[in-house]
Amino acid sequence: MDEEPVTRGSAAGHPHRHPDATPSATPSAARRLWRHLLDGERAWGSVDTWHARHGMTRHRLVVFPPGTNLVERRGLRLWRGWPLWGAILWIVSEVVLSNQLAPIQAVAASTTVYVLSGYCAFVMAGTPRTHIRIEVAITMTDLPDRDSLARRENIGRHANLLVDADNRFATQQITAAEHEMIWSEVYRQLPAGKY
Repeated sequence: MDEEPVTRGSAAGHPHRHPDATPSATPSAARRLWRHLLDGERAWGSVDTWHARHGMTRHRLVVFPPGTNLVERRGLRLWRGWPLWGAILWIVSEVVLSNQLAPIQAVAASTTVYVLSGYCAFVMAGTPRTHIRIEVAITMTDLPDRDSLARRENIGRHANLLVDADNRFATQQITAAEHEMIWSEVYRQLPAGKY
C-alpha cells in the first residue's frame, strides 16, 4: 500500500501531508471494518433483531442520549461490546501466557487483563453509559403476546423514524438540528432504565 509523503508544512488543512499528495480515494477494507466496529452504523444507537430457537425472535432498540459525540459513542460501544471482546481477550491472553507461565499464574494474569480491560471500558463510557435508553421485545410465532407485539411495533416505529431521519439528513433534506430533534423525541419516548 502506498503511503502519502509526509512533510512539516501545511497543505490544505493537513499539517503533515505533502502539498502534491492526493488523498486516497477509499480507505482500506480493514480500516472500514475497524471504523464500523468502533463507530457503528448509526449515530443514535442501533436496532437489532435475532431469531432464536423455538420460534422466538428478539428485537432491541438502543438509543444513545441526543448530542452524544463520536468519542462518547465509541466509549459506549466499547463498553457495551466488552463482554464479547473481553472474553476473546481473556482466551487469547490465556493461550499466549500458558506457554510462558505456570497454569495458575497464566489464569490469574489473563483474568487480571480481562477485569482491567472491563474497567477501562467502563471508565471510557463515562456518564452517558447511564443514560442509554433500550427497548426490548421478545416475540414467539406460536404464542402471540399482545404486550410483546406492541413493544415490537413500537421498536419498529421508532427505528423507522430514526433511520428515515438519517436518510433525510444524508440527502440534506433536513438540518442537523432537525435530525437531532427527531432523535431527541424518540429518546424521550423510550423508557429510562439502569444499564
